Amino acid sequence: MEIKKITYKEVYKEFAEVKPDLLDEFATYYGCFIKEEHREKGIYKLLWNYRDSKIKESEKTIYAHCNVDSLKYFINNGYSIEKALFKVVKN
Repeated sequence: MEIKKITYKEVYKEFAEVKPDLLDEFATYYGCFIKEEHREKGIYKLLWNYRDSKIKESEKTIYAHCNVDSLKYFINNGYSIEKALFKVVKN
């Protein structure tokens, strides 16, 4: 598995229909594509650790889009939450 920098176009192609409000063409994206047979082997945790190392080595302010689970991770690992945004949908 290789974690690599991914272009905005690649991210847009995969997530535009699912999470269009979370895409930012000026952001830096990292990720990997995981085959089904490699799931449940701790790869997601490796991605988290890689992301965390990039955040810690950067001198820039880092903004992250979080779901409830990832928000708990950041809070439990010493990050502060400056602003929360919620998408509200009427059913």
